[in-house]
Amino acid sequence: MNKADFVKDLYGIIFAGREVYFDLARQIWERPELGFEEHFAVGLQLRLLREWGFRVQQPYADLETAYRAE
Repeated sequence: MNKADFVKDLYGIIFAGREVYFDLARQIWERPELGFEEHFAVGLQLRLLREWGFRVQQPYADLETAYRAE
């Protein structure tokens, strides 16, 4: 796959999921949290990543609100 096709495919994936991304961003925006205390935001992200089939390791790097998703 060349670079142009990759960018086109990536843009298509992002565009198809835009409502999910906007909803996630809106929920996080409406409930601000202090740095390193983003439990609500992390919870939303982890739920979504698990729904999409990612394996999630959390906490990560000795940070309670950090995670690694594969």
